[in-house]
Amino acid sequence: MGINLIKREFFSVSGLFPDGFRTPRLAVYPFAPSDVAGMETGFDSPSVWRFSRGIDSAASAGEWLLSTLEDATQATFTVRIRETDELAGFCVLLPFGKDRVEAGGWLSSQFWRRGLGRELLDALTQHTSDGKGHCPLVADVDPENKAACCLLASAGFVARGGLWTVDPVSGRGAIAT
Repeated sequence: MGINLIKREFFSVSGLFPDGFRTPRLAVYPFAPSDVAGMETGFDSPSVWRFSRGIDSAASAGEWLLSTLEDATQATFTVRIRETDELAGFCVLLPFGKDRVEAGGWLSSQFWRRGLGRELLDALTQHTSDGKGHCPLVADVDPENKAACCLLASAGFVARGGLWTVDPVSGRGAIAT
């Protein structure tokens, strides 16, 4: 049996946020293996993982996050609360074809319903958009994940063909510092 390898071109995510970035309440840093150790608080709820394919616990999420370091096409980030340095979540950016970036992530249950997901998403949208307002971000979200769908809609994303993309008319972003 032969294998046919086709050269594929991807949007490079490795250069996005090499030093991380900050928002008014969040500090987003490149992921480090030591960040997995902080997952015992707020990531123990099955609700955090219920829409993640192949991940059902903080332990399996930690293993998956560590595996992202082996894939140079991905960029993984640790999200912390600026004021306290508490671990709030993780964000992963993956190439999606030649001109798109898939964004995904988790937020610790103790930080739900505080607007932090929206703040992070707005900053990602702002920092990845070009001068014409084109944003390469997409999100592949289970339609049953109502919280994620509402978050994306509130941030100016629209569902198109099973993917959420930024609507150039309503897409907007918070000022990241």
